[in-house]
Amino acid sequence: MRKQKRADFLIDTIRFSGFTSGAEIGVYRGQTARNVLRACPNLKLILVDLWDFRPDVYGERELSVRKGEDQRLVFKRFLTNIAPFRKRARIIRGISWEMADKIEDESLDFIFVDADHAYESVKKDLQAWVPKVKPDGMIMGHDINLPDVLKAVKEMFGGYFWYAQIDNVWFVYKEEVSK
Repeated sequence: MRKQKRADFLIDTIRFSGFTSGAEIGVYRGQTARNVLRACPNLKLILVDLWDFRPDVYGERELSVRKGEDQRLVFKRFLTNIAPFRKRARIIRGISWEMADKIEDESLDFIFVDADHAYESVKKDLQAWVPKVKPDGMIMGHDINLPDVLKAVKEMFGGYFWYAQIDNVWFVYKEEVSK
């Protein structure tokens, strides 16, 4: 039996909930986006990433991941991965929390936060992107096992979130944290 990945969780959630619009914040090479778009033909997905090596923006963990890579090649790989689904993908290139201004509030069924994993970055992403989710939507993310991610998520949602038990995915229903 193969290990479940975050894409599997997203696909199941999108299908079960009937979601048709979302954003992946932190896309990197686009494997998750490709798998989700392939499995969910009614989904329109906003894909946000910097695709650049920026020591002034990224935390230590993200810098160590991206340090030895040519970000132009990473972006090219991303474009290849999502090429069959370009009509349903909107690409936004820039600092993730700054790019939220390009999206209307309460216009998305879900967001999936998996960009820089430094505390301040996660906090800024959540503050910027949560308002973009519809009242009956979901806020989800990856790497809840990392102390900075956990701290930011706990602060944002008062400790009220769910751990999916799949690939360190966490989630919260917006209606339950908006009360």
